[in-house]
Order: sequence, then structure tokens, then C-alpha cells
Amino acid sequence: MTAVSDEWAGQARDRLPAKVRRFVERNLPEGALPNVTRVLQRGRMWRAPGSKPMGFTAVAEYGVRRVAFSWRAKFPVAGPIAWLSIVDAYEETGGRMDGRIWGLVPFMRTRGDEVEVGELSRYLSETPWTPHSIIGNWDLEWLETGERVVTVATSVGPRPVKLTFEFDDEGDISSCFMADRPRQVGKGSVPTPWRGEFADYTRLEGGVRMPRYGKVRWELPDGPFVYWEGEVTGVSTA
Repeated sequence: MTAVSDEWAGQARDRLPAKVRRFVERNLPEGALPNVTRVLQRGRMWRAPGSKPMGFTAVAEYGVRRVAFSWRAKFPVAGPIAWLSIVDAYEETGGRMDGRIWGLVPFMRTRGDEVEVGELSRYLSETPWTPHSIIGNWDLEWLETGERVVTVATSVGPRPVKLTFEFDDEGDISSCFMADRPRQVGKGSVPTPWRGEFADYTRLEGGVRMPRYGKVRWELPDGPFVYWEGEVTGVSTA
């Protein structure tokens, strides 16, 4: 593993916008640069506007030096009797979304370019939960585009993907926005404005500081639809 301070002095300082450098300096302790950030979560999801929320527990893993991501969630649907497992991932073989009953019986298997774009978008949007990746992942391109706005992009995958982060008065990332994130509609997808929010920055295990709370929504013609909200319950690196 590489020391964060060495990486900082040698290369990262020159390629990151000033507000991004300050964000990482504030949120990362000095030490070794890991290969993976692992974040434990719990929260709720909604399938459609007005639907009943489904609780979940999940483990999210983020590659630090490359674009790699997995979100493995468990949704109880009948107490301990029945539960669903969902995996969102972007790996060397591409993006995927899989669902199983009891972790065994498949009921969903989704692949394709739009799925890859969705998973890449998720990796980019969740970098506040893996600040090591801001330093370590050279497949991410950062550009200051406003007084409080930074764009992050990657050309990994079937086509370039980018979104914007907005910073608050304290210098923390408070929200992210993507104008054309693929939203599944039936058997296809529709480019749809999408927004995420972060709050309650806290210093957690290992001295890493990150937002404990997040929620995301689609900006639909009938109004915003929050479909995911969750909180961080633990973090580790490897």
C-alpha cells in the first residue's frame, strides 16, 4: 500500500481542484492508501411513488485504484422466513444487477450498456463514502465548474459518464446531480434527471470522516421521487 502523504505530495495535489483537495484533507487521516473501502448501511427503498418502503441492510465495497463497485443488500420480506438479496455491481466484466430469493433462487438478472452506465454513475456519486478513491483512482477526472460545483467524470465503460457535486459552506459535499441517468422503465430505460443528498458528516472507524446519511431521488415530471435513503453503520478498509 502507498502512503497517503506520498501520493498527495507527488501527484494528487496537482490534478485535483482546490475544493476537492480540501475535502479529502479534511476527511482522510494520514496513513496507507487501501485497495478497498467497505461501508455498512441500513435504510429503506421504494419501488414506485406511493409504494410501501422496504427495509434493507447492505455492504457497499468500492475500489480505490480502479472503478469497481458492489452493493450487496438483504431485504426481509416475511421476517426471518423469506428475504431477497440484491446485488448492484460494476466489475471487470461490466455492470450488473441481480436478485435472488433466500440468496439462492434467481428472480432478476439485468445486464447491458444502460446498466453499466447506472452502476458507473453510482460509483461516481458515492465517492463521499470512499474518499480514498478521490486520491487513488486515476480513472476519475475532476474539474471545477462553479463557485461551489465540481464535475467528476470517467471514460471507463461503454460511454463517458459524468455528474456534478455541490459543496456547502463548510466545504463538505452536500449533493450530487446527473441530468441523464438511465432509469428503468419496463424492459427499457429512460434518461432522467437524478439527485443525491448527503448529511451528518462524522468521523468513523479508522479516522475516516464521511456523511452518515444519504438519500437519492428521480426528478420526475410529476415531482421528485425519493427511492433510496440510508445511513452508514460502519466503515473499514483493506
